[in-house]
Amino acid sequence: MLSAYASGGVTTVARPAIAKISADFRQLLDKPSDIYFPALNWETTNMQSLMVSVMDGVVFVYYNTDHNIGVAYSVGV
Repeated sequence: MLSAYASGGVTTVARPAIAKISADFRQLLDKPSDIYFPALNWETTNMQSLMVSVMDGVVFVYYNTDHNIGVAYSVGV
């Protein structure tokens, strides 16, 4: 997630993005591509707690925006 650092309950504008990464997780192999967000009417740019997991080739993204919780998934990333 690309975001300006903030603490203390400050609202920030987050930009979720995706890119290929090296096997040691230390270097991006491509330029990050933005994921269009917010996409749903309850989502805001105040994104928090973004987590990603991969199970059986499916990428799951868990996120929180203004105390609402969402789950997105993708196959063939």
